[in-house]
Amino acid sequence: MQNTLDKIIVENLSFSYEKKEILHKISFELKQGDLLGLMGSNGSGKTTLIKSLMGFLKANYSRYLIFDKEFKKLNISQISKLISYVPQASNLPFNYTLFEVVLMGKSPHFGGVFGCSKDDINAVNQAMELVGISQFKDRNFSHLSGGQKQLGLIARAIVQDCPIMILDEPTSALDFHNQILIWKVMHSLSKNGKTIIICSHEPNHIFWFASKVLAIKDGKTLAFGKSSQTINEILLENIYGSNYKIGSLANQKIIYYSIN
Repeated sequence: MQNTLDKIIVENLSFSYEKKEILHKISFELKQGDLLGLMGSNGSGKTTLIKSLMGFLKANYSRYLIFDKEFKKLNISQISKLISYVPQASNLPFNYTLFEVVLMGKSPHFGGVFGCSKDDINAVNQAMELVGISQFKDRNFSHLSGGQKQLGLIARAIVQDCPIMILDEPTSALDFHNQILIWKVMHSLSKNGKTIIICSHEPNHIFWFASKVLAIKDGKTLAFGKSSQTINEILLENIYGSNYKIGSLANQKIIYYSIN
């Protein structure tokens, strides 16, 4: 019998909206510590897949297991202790400070932002330092830049301390330095046992940091496997069109656009 205690297994996940099929029989399997890069062009179904995996959308599937637990049998409290989620953006209606927003990541463990322990406060400070936003801890969250807000949401997900993290375009509002910083942090977390799924429009980041890749086109699986073996010029052409090449720079493989 297959051991599923340390795996995420998704089989034949499909989703339709008003009789229009958006996802068609998506299947993949991850083990603990995998970092999956989800890639595809705009409108390919990446965000719909993420929302389906979170339970925000009611998808159909043959099987969806999280560490031997059937997802459809989990309640919200159980899910919040298994999966932390970083959306593309967030606008909070109240005047919380950045510190308070990051502290909200601890709410599944103690039921609110009151009565937190010294360990909780230390965890918040460490997460903010990890993503480089400690200096903004007392600022009103709504007054931060888009990039600073996004780093705050990532810190909140880290503080939530779940075995699984799912991030939807987490670096889209960040400058190049912070994009690489976040991918390095995610890579380090995966090496320490977290299972991570990241949706990204930057194939180089997936190529460099992700252990596995799931490429989607028109709601269907185009390719799934180890990033180093699966991302190639044929796949890039299938997703984005022609003129994308893979070369080497300082012994590092890199995807680039050829103007010739």
